[in-house]
Amino acid sequence: MEYIYKNKKGERIILNFPIAQAPDRTTVDKVKYERDLEAEFQGKQFCLKGGGWPGQDSARKQQMTNKNEAAGRKTKGTWGDPISVIPNYQGEVCESWNEATRLSEKDKE
Repeated sequence: MEYIYKNKKGERIILNFPIAQAPDRTTVDKVKYERDLEAEFQGKQFCLKGGGWPGQDSARKQQMTNKNEAAGRKTKGTWGDPISVIPNYQGEVCESWNEATRLSEKDKE
């Protein structure tokens, strides 16, 4: 695997080492070099998730978005709005969950 090294003058060289066995510092022709991680990371490429066909990936994403929205509408139509939880302590409605916690701590004392 190729690794990029840089000396104090800013000159760069590329050296080959086995994967994960590249030293942080090395000497070549009596010149000390340090591994240049920034240059190595800039040269790396990445793969985006998908099948590799941008048009097809875009169409599939839109298809799945529409399908999820339709499923949400169907669920809401069948079951209605989701039930919300109201802060309370022993059946007494509170302004917030912090108030309910304070009431429960008072009862423990």
